[in-house]
Amino acid sequence: AKQEETRQKFISDISHEFQTPLTAIQGFANILKDEDLPKSQRQKYADIILFHSKRLSTLSKNMLQLTLLEREEVELEYTTFSIVEQLSRVISTQENQAILKDIEIVFEKPRKDITVNGDEQRLEQVWINIISNAIKYTDNGGLITIKVKKTSKEVEVSIEDTGRGMSKEVISHIFERFYRVDKSHSREIGGTGLGLAIARSAVVMHRGAIKVFSQPGEGTTFTMRIPLNYVA
Repeated sequence: AKQEETRQKFISDISHEFQTPLTAIQGFANILKDEDLPKSQRQKYADIILFHSKRLSTLSKNMLQLTLLEREEVELEYTTFSIVEQLSRVISTQENQAILKDIEIVFEKPRKDITVNGDEQRLEQVWINIISNAIKYTDNGGLITIKVKKTSKEVEVSIEDTGRGMSKEVISHIFERFYRVDKSHSREIGGTGLGLAIARSAVVMHRGAIKVFSQPGEGTTFTMRIPLNYVA
């Protein structure tokens, strides 16, 4: 009964997530049929259609990726790489979004480089998802602090923001598919509600762990622990 309830909810969520951009695309496509539409409005509506079509594409790709990860049908490609260099690269790709909100990203690098044996592409997606999420839910002028340290067997990455924070109830759901902390603003922030679920699945596949500490109004900290070396 529990499995059937979960299945029904998943189908309902999928229908809802796809219906919103499809409705927008259909609506504005019909408006564009008006031959007397001014060029500026035509461009505006075309941009809206493009935005929602890209959102549909991202949503479908994320759903496929998450399904494969959760079924463990993805074979991780293990290589040895510098996690410090990887985090620096990810931060540079996210800085433009942070600058738009006057958010400062501080990366507290360790004195010595840290190398791990893992799937570089999958772990990079973890950092991208969590950092972009931190930017979305941190108000203008905020701060995001990223730390990385090494223990005897693991590497620990923490991503802390000064954002809105979350209640215990919200924290208990954030790794669920399609769950959003702020549903009323989810469209304008552009999330699909799959990023954290994908991040968690990728970390678990690496035999790692992900934890969240947060309080309303006091920001959020995600802490990920990944084994330095793969253990089958």
